[in-house]
Amino acid sequence: TVTVFDNDANAVRGTLVVGRRPGPGVSAANATTVYVPNRGSGSIAVINARRGTLTATISVGPDPTTPAIVGSQLFVSSPSTGRVTFVDLSRRLWPTAPRGVAARAVRHGAVVSWRAPRSDGAAAVTRYVVTASAGGTCSTKGTSCTVKGLRTGTRASFEVRARSSVATGLAGTSNRVRVR
Repeated sequence: TVTVFDNDANAVRGTLVVGRRPGPGVSAANATTVYVPNRGSGSIAVINARRGTLTATISVGPDPTTPAIVGSQLFVSSPSTGRVTFVDLSRRLWPTAPRGVAARAVRHGAVVSWRAPRSDGAAAVTRYVVTASAGGTCSTKGTSCTVKGLRTGTRASFEVRARSSVATGLAGTSNRVRVR
């Protein structure tokens, strides 16, 4: 997890789960975006510092080190491969949020459907990942999937994120349903 600290209020705003083994992050010049390497998944978490929310994740390769920002370029090295990845921050890399996300309760789960995002970002969407607020996930190449194994009577909403070979995008959120 990453702790989001509000310097003005001198208080912890909250924590964000960014995956396994997060490392030290770096802030953009505008101080509204923070980039945190995730050594467990080979990605960089993009965090909106003002809102304290995870914006996207950018795939950069195995075991990324602390990133550096020079101008509009983000540089990340990978000691295990000897490679340096650079990311052009002036372009939108991640997909926008899937649109019209809707959930319908079914026995021990929910069917979640959506429309494609307005923008794929830097690469075509290859998969969608659905996460239930009550636990449980599903993923698909299509625009609907069923989250199974939820407890009867549980109220849940669902987040859908588009994933490409470059990044995982913003979340679209469904209505709340009561699992049957």
